[in-house]
Amino acid sequence: MENINLIETIKIENELFKMLYGKVFHVTDYNNLKSIINDKALLFNKDLKYKSLFGHQKNGYFRLRNCISFFDYRDYESEKFKEHSWKCEPLQLLYKTNKIAIFFLDEKEYSKLILWNEWKTEKLHSQMVVPYIEVGIKEKVNLKSISNIIIFENTSDDINSNGIEKLLKKR
Repeated sequence: MENINLIETIKIENELFKMLYGKVFHVTDYNNLKSIINDKALLFNKDLKYKSLFGHQKNGYFRLRNCISFFDYRDYESEKFKEHSWKCEPLQLLYKTNKIAIFFLDEKEYSKLILWNEWKTEKLHSQMVVPYIEVGIKEKVNLKSISNIIIFENTSDDINSNGIEKLLKKR
């Protein structure tokens, strides 16, 4: 990703949801963007160096496997997706910050994805994972493997610590 033209800002939440469906993407606080661009990569959070607002990162299944977590919205119409997607919403960061960065994984990289299934097979229930939604990639994702970066800024009264549910129901 030599060209920062891949970054665009979206301010209409309905437009954003349409862009997520069918894709694999990573969400982070906008404040992490400069560091990621300087590193030219998404790096796994081995020492909890990077601020994450998703919680449960100390015992996160993929972090403990030296992976970067991604949301997998490719199968968004399936019953399993609908059953589990509420457990970790990509916009939940907006409870704590008003600007997020979303990194869309290039489809050519999908073969590198590690699924959550081993968590179930190995019965690692003390580690946190979102079945059918969360996937990982080992250690590092070069920005060349990112097809697009979206900056979403909360400019809506519907998104605040008391009102994100309104937004999520609009989907």
